[in-house]
Amino acid sequence: MIASIPEKSRIFKKEGEFEPYLTPKPVSTGRRFLYTIRNLIGLALDGSKEYLSYRKKEHLPKKFKFRLLSFAVFCLTVFKSKRYANKPFGVQLRSRLSDMGATYIKLGQILALRSDLLPRSITDELALLFDKLTVIDYDQFEQLVEENLNMPVSVVFNKIVTTPLASASIAQVHLATLKNGEDVVIKLLKPGTRELILTDSKIIRRVGSFLEYFIPRTQPKKMLNEFCEYTSKEVNFKLEADNAIEFANNFSKHSTVVFPKIYRQYSNENMIVMEFLKGVKPDAYAQKEDVTEEMRAKVADIGAFAIIKMIYNDGFFHADLHPGNLLILDENKCAFIDLGMVGRFSEATRKNLLYYFNALVLGNSEAAARYMTLVAKPGRKADIQGFRKEFVEVVKAYQKNASFNEFSVGKLIMVTTELGAKYDMYYPMELILMSKAMVTFEGVGEMVKPGLDIVEVSKKHVRRLLIHEVNPKELMKASLQNAPEFIDTFTRGPGLFVEVLNRLEQELNAKPHNKMDGIKGVILAGFFILSAAIVYGTGGAIAVYVALFTIGIVLALKS
Repeated sequence: MIASIPEKSRIFKKEGEFEPYLTPKPVSTGRRFLYTIRNLIGLALDGSKEYLSYRKKEHLPKKFKFRLLSFAVFCLTVFKSKRYANKPFGVQLRSRLSDMGATYIKLGQILALRSDLLPRSITDELALLFDKLTVIDYDQFEQLVEENLNMPVSVVFNKIVTTPLASASIAQVHLATLKNGEDVVIKLLKPGTRELILTDSKIIRRVGSFLEYFIPRTQPKKMLNEFCEYTSKEVNFKLEADNAIEFANNFSKHSTVVFPKIYRQYSNENMIVMEFLKGVKPDAYAQKEDVTEEMRAKVADIGAFAIIKMIYNDGFFHADLHPGNLLILDENKCAFIDLGMVGRFSEATRKNLLYYFNALVLGNSEAAARYMTLVAKPGRKADIQGFRKEFVEVVKAYQKNASFNEFSVGKLIMVTTELGAKYDMYYPMELILMSKAMVTFEGVGEMVKPGLDIVEVSKKHVRRLLIHEVNPKELMKASLQNAPEFIDTFTRGPGLFVEVLNRLEQELNAKPHNKMDGIKGVILAGFFILSAAIVYGTGGAIAVYVALFTIGIVLALKS
């Protein structure tokens, strides 16, 4: 149903698909902490009961641990909730996470992608957390839009569809039409969400600090802090607008990859108005009968190119990638939406990951292990050689079973990343998000084109990126970026060089005080030559390298 602006309606998408959204009441951190702990214990209780039921069904032996767990479940029945009773564990898990609010809904969405760790019945249920959540009544939605616009909606919009286009953990989306006739979507932050996430973040950070004392090896404090930082960024739609514009600029020369246009004049941290992209989700596209194999292959290839370019060329990628955030448009174009959560790599990390991914798809496990080591941050007890050895074994095992159904490149990246903790080597949160994006892409690619050879598709695009990296034009462009620093060093170099030589001449003309002075000169000469080698090896200015090397040679000859 589409309503003209003065008209209001409370019609939702389909009866039973959406439930009314209840604005969370402000609560103290202490009360929220107790509520969270109660629900987490309830989840542990539900999960334990499911596990015990499974063991009983399979007639597995009742060992001591099994009996101890049974006793613990009996003692914790005080946390049992009638609301979640007599429901499958997957439904209970989804319902509890949904009731706990936006922060834990995001956690459930991440778990929904871990079909490699969780049963399909649970991941399928958690997948409902992506776009079948509670919704704000249209009256309240319109009121909030007017508050953010500081004017009546009729001034900006011709009409708004009263039925939500989608409802996610932190926002609700409605289709609308501007006064100039352009179709747009209005994405509005659900009331109370930001405050709830900030409160939950305080609790999660404290939990992380507490866990650090017991399981420091997995760095829970750092991991949970990073999760909180990413989640807090998602509730600021100004950042999402910036992300959309940066993505569009990065793909400005590639018309087959599309990002929504942002209407800055109607957007702020609570609301964003963007272009409506008319397309279908990958699962719907896969079911279309008029799609040829050639079209499927082209769409999968475009998707592969987009993901690989984001991660390994731009170092700036969609970090909340799931099938609900992908659209396939007419003319076989791929679109990315919901751009609030992004990952960003430093230039050094981006290059190492590009070389790592290239080695991975080519089957060069030793090289892949070497580049992965460069990305990691070793702990105090890091075992780099042990990590490399097991890494190579894992990659070789993958090569023997290199098909999507048995093992995928994305899962291999995820497994090798998780392997780091075993050897006290840790990776930035961005790398985890990158592996999630790769797993999602492979899943979507397999959905769109069953039997897709992701390795062959990846090789083609990675080869192009590598050629681009060593293109003389690009090398010259990179050199020009450092030109001001080089010119400054070059102009000051001769003066510094002459001053150093004059001081060295004064020192060398002086009488040696003892027999050790000659040895000192040799050591000093070696120091200058070694410094020159380091400057040269790290790509430093040539003037500095020449000066240090010359000083070293002079000292060596005088000694």
